[in-house]
Amino acid sequence: MNQDGKRRRKSLLELKSFYPKKLTMSDVLLIDKFSLHKSQPSSDHDVLFCFLQKLLMIDYKARHIVFKTTKAETESSEINVQTTSAISLEDFLDDPDIYNDNTDCSVKPASLHFMDVQMAVYHCSDMFLWQYITSKLSICQYALPLLVPNLSTTKIELPIWSFRPLKRSWKCADTVSSTNASLKSITANICSTPVPMVTFMRFGRCTSSKSQIMNGLLYHQKHDTFYHRDCKGSSNESLLMDGVVEISWYCPAGNKDDQFNECIAFTNLRGDARKHDRQVQFLLETSSINVVVLMEHHLDSKCKEILTQLVQSPNPLICLYADKTNIAKGNHETKVKLGLRNRNQSELIQEVAECIQGLLTKSDVKFSIEKGADVARRLHFLVDEDDKDCTATKKMAETAVKPLRDMSLSDAKEKFIPLQGNLWHNWCKKNKETNRLLANENRTIEQQRGDIEMEKNRLRKEQYKRAFPLNNVMREFIKNLNSQSTIRQKFFLAWLGQILNDLTSRKLQTLNEKHSELCAKMEEQKQKRQNTDIIEKEIEVSSGRLAASTLGLEHLLREVGQIYETLASQHMKNEMFLSLPQLAADLMISGHPIELMDGDASHVAITWVSSVLEQVIAKLGDKRVFVLSVLGIQSTGKSTLLNAMFGLQFAVSAGRCTRGAFMQLLKVKDENNELNFDYVLVVDTEGLKALELGDKATLKHDNELATFNPSDMQDILQISVQAFMRMKKNVGEITAGEKNMEGRRRLLERLDFMTQTAAKQEMCDISRFTEVINFDISRHVHYFSHLWEGNPPMAPPNPRYSENIQKLKQSLFSEEMQEGIIKISEFKTRMEDLWSALLDEDFVFSFKNTLEIAAYRKVEEKYADWSWRLRSCMLEIENELRNSIENETLQDTGDFKLDEKIQAKYEAITKEMNEYFAKEKDKDLIIQWKTKTELGLKDLQSELVKGTERKLTDFIKMKQGLRKVEEQKGKYESELMKRSQDLARDLKGKNLTLRELENAFQKMWTQWVTRVKSEMPDVQPPNIKAHADAVLLENFERKLIDSCKQSKSYTIILYIDDFSAYVQMNKGYLLKHIINQQDQLCMRNLTSSIIQDINDCIKEKEAARVDYNKSFMYEVVNTILKALKNCKCNQNRFKIKKEYPIDLALHLRGDVIRRFQEMNHAFQKANNPLEYLENKKEDYFGCFQIYCSGASAATVLADCVTRELKKAIRQEVYNKSSALIATEIRCGDQALNGNKSKLENHILLSLLENLDFRKCEQYIDHPKAYYEAFIKEREEAYFSSRSPRIFRICTEKLENIKSSVSLAISKSTAYFGNTRTKATAWIERFCKELKNEIVFSINNVRGFEDQDIQNMSFFKERINDLLNSAYLELKEEFSGKNPLDRKLFRSQPHEELFRQCCGCCKKCPFCSAMCINTMPTHEGDDHCAQFHRPQTIRGIKWYKTDRLVTDICSSLVASDCRLVLSEDNKIPYRDYRQAGPEYACWSITPDKSLQPFWKWFVCHFKEDLEKKYNGRLTDIPDHWKTITKENVIQALKK
Repeated sequence: MNQDGKRRRKSLLELKSFYPKKLTMSDVLLIDKFSLHKSQPSSDHDVLFCFLQKLLMIDYKARHIVFKTTKAETESSEINVQTTSAISLEDFLDDPDIYNDNTDCSVKPASLHFMDVQMAVYHCSDMFLWQYITSKLSICQYALPLLVPNLSTTKIELPIWSFRPLKRSWKCADTVSSTNASLKSITANICSTPVPMVTFMRFGRCTSSKSQIMNGLLYHQKHDTFYHRDCKGSSNESLLMDGVVEISWYCPAGNKDDQFNECIAFTNLRGDARKHDRQVQFLLETSSINVVVLMEHHLDSKCKEILTQLVQSPNPLICLYADKTNIAKGNHETKVKLGLRNRNQSELIQEVAECIQGLLTKSDVKFSIEKGADVARRLHFLVDEDDKDCTATKKMAETAVKPLRDMSLSDAKEKFIPLQGNLWHNWCKKNKETNRLLANENRTIEQQRGDIEMEKNRLRKEQYKRAFPLNNVMREFIKNLNSQSTIRQKFFLAWLGQILNDLTSRKLQTLNEKHSELCAKMEEQKQKRQNTDIIEKEIEVSSGRLAASTLGLEHLLREVGQIYETLASQHMKNEMFLSLPQLAADLMISGHPIELMDGDASHVAITWVSSVLEQVIAKLGDKRVFVLSVLGIQSTGKSTLLNAMFGLQFAVSAGRCTRGAFMQLLKVKDENNELNFDYVLVVDTEGLKALELGDKATLKHDNELATFNPSDMQDILQISVQAFMRMKKNVGEITAGEKNMEGRRRLLERLDFMTQTAAKQEMCDISRFTEVINFDISRHVHYFSHLWEGNPPMAPPNPRYSENIQKLKQSLFSEEMQEGIIKISEFKTRMEDLWSALLDEDFVFSFKNTLEIAAYRKVEEKYADWSWRLRSCMLEIENELRNSIENETLQDTGDFKLDEKIQAKYEAITKEMNEYFAKEKDKDLIIQWKTKTELGLKDLQSELVKGTERKLTDFIKMKQGLRKVEEQKGKYESELMKRSQDLARDLKGKNLTLRELENAFQKMWTQWVTRVKSEMPDVQPPNIKAHADAVLLENFERKLIDSCKQSKSYTIILYIDDFSAYVQMNKGYLLKHIINQQDQLCMRNLTSSIIQDINDCIKEKEAARVDYNKSFMYEVVNTILKALKNCKCNQNRFKIKKEYPIDLALHLRGDVIRRFQEMNHAFQKANNPLEYLENKKEDYFGCFQIYCSGASAATVLADCVTRELKKAIRQEVYNKSSALIATEIRCGDQALNGNKSKLENHILLSLLENLDFRKCEQYIDHPKAYYEAFIKEREEAYFSSRSPRIFRICTEKLENIKSSVSLAISKSTAYFGNTRTKATAWIERFCKELKNEIVFSINNVRGFEDQDIQNMSFFKERINDLLNSAYLELKEEFSGKNPLDRKLFRSQPHEELFRQCCGCCKKCPFCSAMCINTMPTHEGDDHCAQFHRPQTIRGIKWYKTDRLVTDICSSLVASDCRLVLSEDNKIPYRDYRQAGPEYACWSITPDKSLQPFWKWFVCHFKEDLEKKYNGRLTDIPDHWKTITKENVIQALKK
C-alpha cells in the first residue's frame, strides 16, 4: 500500500491527533456515550471508540459494527431504481455492461474494512493501551498482530510487550506419568513458553481463504479468530492489514474430540507472500510447519524462489492448491500437497489437521515470542521492548526482585515484606480485641483496653525495627516509584508485576504438583484402609505453604501502606512519610487498583487508606463519585463482571485471587451530561465461602467482607445478583424472567426472614428487607447468560453476556440510582465509620456514622441560629410591650397579640429552613431531621409566646398593684415642685450664694420629709421564716418534721447515693428485690428535677422584680408534692416515704427564705415613695436653682423633660442593645457560637486550666448551673475586653432613639404652633408622638399641672439645646472609655445565652455525662453524650466492694460484662436499655476514641475522688497515667 493510501485511511478515521502511539488508557477507560448506550457510530471518528468500548466489554461482535447511513446517501443509492410497477422478463434478465463508461449508474463507494479500524487503533495506541487491548482481543479468541509494517518507515514491528501478560491454559497427556490416561494441566505465559508454530501464507489471490481454513482448524468454523473475506464488515481491500502477521493458539481441553493434543501457535501472513520478503524470512526461521495456499497459474519466479526455500528447509511443508481437486501427495514424508477445489469443508479440515498432527512429530522446532524477538532483532525489525524506558525499567524491576529468586516465597515474604506477616496480623487481632472485650476478674475493661493499646504500640515499634533501614526490595521499589517519570513508573510497575507473577507461577506449579501427589497418596491409603493421620498433617502443611506462596504487586503496595502506618504510629513524619500517600494517590488516579481491605488479615489499614484518599482529593478536588461494590460467593465471576462492565483489570482466575477489597477510579467523560458524578469508584471484593478459607474463621471473615462495603447499603443489591449465573436450574435466558418468578419470590422471603432475625438481635422494629435497602425484586435482579460460548479453553465470550452487561450498566446509571452520589471525602468518612462499626460488631442496622454526626451538627448549628433569631425577635417585642405597660398605654393582657407579632419572623425563618433542607448539599442526609427541626421551632415559638405572655401579665399585675403607690408618688412630686417654686419666689432677688441656696433647700426638704414620714404608715417586713414553717405544718405532720430536724438527715439529701431510707418496696417486690440501681437513679433524678424546677420558679420572680407573697411559699411546697405525685417510681416498684419531701423541703428552706427576703427588700426599696423621691432630690434642687434665677416655667419644664429623657434614653439604649450584645457575644465567642458539644469542649478546657476539683465537682454534680456560671464568666470576659463592637451597638441605638425623640419634639411643638399651651397638654402630645419608643409618660414630669408654655418656639429651641447636650454626654458615656453599667440591662445577655445554649440537660444514668443535644426537646431521638466518663466520676463501685469503677459505659456496652440491678437481676451491659425507662432513652454506642480528659481527671484527682465517694481507686489503667495535660488540651482543640 502506498503512502497516499495510508494517509487517506488515517484521515478517514480522523485519528491524526492520536498518531503515532498517542492514544492512552486514560482516553479509553472512561464513561462515555458508547459505554452507556447501545449505539452505532454516526461518524468515522466514532468508529474507533465504539469498537474499543465493545471490546472492553469482551464483546467479540465488536467487529460487527454497523455504520449508520445518512438519509442523503440512501436517497443517492436509490436514484436509478426503476419505480414502475410492471417489468418484463427481458428487462429483468438484461445485464448491462457496468464497465461501460456510458452506463448511467451509481456505484456505492466501498465501505471501510474493519480490520483497518483495528490496525488504526494499533498504530495510534501507546504500548500500555495496546497491551491492554491485546488482552481483550485474546479473551475474545481473536488473532493478535505479531508482525506489523510501520506506517512511517519501511521497518517491521514486533510488539512483544503486548504479549507479556498473556497466559493460556490447556490439558495434554502427562509424558512423565506412568498412567497412560493421565492428563497434565498447564497454565503458562504464552510469551515465554515454546510451542510448535504452524504458519499459513498465500501466493496471489486464491479462491479459497486460508483464514477460513485456520478458523476451521481452531474452532470447527464456529468462531472467526482470523478475519476473512466473508466476515461482516469485510470489503475488497484492506489498506492497513497487508503484510501483517497474526498469531493465535490452539489449546486442547484434554477431550477426545480435541483437534490437536498439544498447544500449537498458528500464524497468518496477510496479503501476498511474494510482496513481503522479510516477514517470510522471519516465519521460515521460526515455524515448525509451513502451510502455503496457492494456485498453479500464480507460480512465477518469485513464488518458485520462496517455495524452493520451503522445500529445502528441514521443516515440514504443506501446499494447498486452491485450483485443484485431487493431487498426488508424493512420497516425501515432510512435504505434503493437498487440493482444495470442490472439497467438503469438514473433510478438508479433518485431513489438514491430521496432516499437521503427523508432521509435528517430525519437527523439533518450537516457537516462543521471546525467541521470536531475537530473530526479529537479527532481521533488523523494530521490537517495542527495545524502547529505552522499557529497557531501563526492566533492569530496575529485575534488580528489585533479584533477592527473591533464590528462596521460597514464604521465606522471601518474611524477609522482604515483614510488616504484613505475624506482626501485622497480631496487631489486627489486638485491634479487634479492643472493641470486643471480655469480663475478667483480675483486670477491668479499661485496664484490658490499656494493656491492648500498649501491646499494639509494642507491635508497631517492632514493625518499625523490622522495617528500617529498608531492605533491598522495598528500598528499590519505593525509590524507583518516587524518582522516575510517569512513563517509567508505569513500565516499572508493569515489569515488576509481570516478573513477580512469573516467579510465583513457577514456584506455585512445583508446590501444586507436590500437593497433588500428597492428595493422590492419601486417596490410595484410604482405599487400602490405612491410617492417614501422617499424610493429612503433611497435606495441611502443604496447604499452608500454598496459601503463603502468593506474591504480587499488591503485596509490595500493602507493605508500603504498613510502612506508612508504622511511621505514623511512631510520629516519624519525614519526607518518606509524606511521599507514600502521594505515590499511591497517583497510582489510583492513573487507574491502578488500590487495596482497600487486606484480605489476608481481614483488616483495613485505615490510616493509610484515609491518607491516600486525602491525597486523591488534594490532586483531583473533592469530586463526586458513584460507588459500586460487588459481592458474591466464590467463582461467580465478580471480577469478570466488573472488568467487562468497565474495562477494568481486576485479577481473574478460577482460584481466590482477589484477597480482600480493591478500589479503582474510573473517570466520566466531561461531555457526558447525563450523569451527576465525576468518577465511578469500583470496589471488587474477595469471594465468599471459598474452600481454601474453610476454617472456623471463614464465616466471620465473610461477614466482615460482606459488610465492609463503603458504598451505600442501598447499592449492594442494586447491582447484578451475579450468583444467578450459577443457578442449578438450567433455564433458557429468554424465558428466565418468567420461569424464575417463584425463585424471586422465595429470594425475597429469605431476605425478609434474615432481616427479621437480625432486627430482633438489634432490637429494631424492622421486618422487611426493603426497609433496609432500596430493593425491587422485579427490577433489581438481572439474569445473565453464561460467560463462554462453548467450552473453555477455546471458547469465546458469549455476546449475550456483554448485552446483559450493557443493560445492567444502563440500569446502574439510571436517574433513580444516582440519588446516593457522594464526594470522595464522604466516601472516606463512610469507610472509616463502617470499619469502626465493623470492629464493634455493630453493623447490622446502625452504627456511629461520622457523616451523619457532622451533618446533624450542622443542622444543630442552623437550628441554634434560627432559634436565636426567633428568641431575639421576641425580646424586642417584649421590650416594646414593656415600654407600653410602663407608659400605661397598654393595660389589658388581651392586647399583647404575641402570636401575631412573632408570626412574620417565624414564617421567614420557616421559609429559610425549608430552603436549607431543600438546597443544602447534604439534603438527602439531613432530610431525616427536618420534621424534628420544624417541631423544635414550633415548640420554641409556643414556649416564647407563653413565657413572654406570663411575664408581661405578671408585670401588668405588678403595675396595677402599685397604682396607689404611683398616685402617692405623684402627689408628693407635685407638692415638692410647688414648695420649690414658692421657696424660690421668696428668695428671688436676694443674690444668695450656692451654699445658701443649698441650705435653704435642705431645710425645706427636711421639714417635708419629717411631715411625710409622720403621715405614712409604718411598713413591717413580712416574717418569711414564719410563713415557711406554717406552710410546712399545713402540708406535713409535725412529728415527722421534728424528727427530720432532729436527725439532720435533710442536710445531706443532695449528696447521698443510697435512697433506701426514703423508699418502701411495693408488695410483690419486697421479698424478691431490694432497692436496685435503677430505683436509686429514679430517686436521684427526681431530686435533681425538683430542685431545678424550684430554682427556675424563684429565678423568674426575681427577674420580674415583684414583691414577696406568701403564696410563693405554697408554690415551693406544691412543686415538691406535684413531682412526687407524677413520679412513676420506676414502674411502680416502690413508694416514696413521707420523710423524703420533708427532708427536701427542709434542705431548701434556708435558701428559699433568703432569696424571698432579698426579693422583698429590693421591691420595697424600689417602690417606697420616700426612697423614690430621695433619689430624685438632686433633680428637684436643679429645678429650684433655675426658679431662683428668675427663669420661666417653660425653661424649668425643658430642663426637667430633658433630664428625664436622658435617663429614659440611657435605659432604652441598654434595653434595646441587650439582645444585640448577646448576639455579638455569641458570634464572637468560640465557646458559644456553635452547638452544645463545642460549648462542652470549652468548659472542659476551662476546668483543665484552673485545676480546681471543687469546680469540677460542681460541673459533674450540677452541670446546668455550671453551664450558666460558665456563660456568665464568658460574658464578663467579653465586657472586660471593652470590645469596640459593643459600644458601637450602643451608639447606633442611641442615634436611632435620639432621632425618634427629636422627631417627637418637633411634631409635638408644631402641633400647638406658637400659641400659649398647658405644659401637661404638650407632655401628653409629646408622649403620643414617641409611640412607646422609650419609657416616658406624664408621670415622669409632675408638678407642672398649673404651668403654661408661653413661647413654644423658645421652648422648642431650649429643649433641643438641652437634648443635644444630653446626647453628647450619653455619647461620651457609650464611647468605651468607661465600662457599661450592666445592672441597667433589662434582660441580662448571659441569661438569654444560657437559655439558648443549654439544650437538653439529661444526664447519662451510668456516668452523669450530659446529653449533648442542642435542642432542649428532641422527642423521637435518644439522649446521647459526646464523651462518656469513667463511672468513678459518679461514685459507682464494683458490686459488694469499695472499689470505684474506672470502666467507661461506652466500653462496657462493647464487652460481655454484666450490669447488676439487684442481687438476682443482672443483665449484659450491651442490653442496658432493658434496665428501665431511664436507660432505654439513651443511645450509648461503643467508642474506641481515646478522648483523654476524664482519664487524665481520674489520675490527677485520684485522692479527691476516693475521699468524695469513700472508695478506692485500684484499677486505673497504666496507660491513663501517661496522659499529660498537653495531650488533653490537644485532643479538646481538635
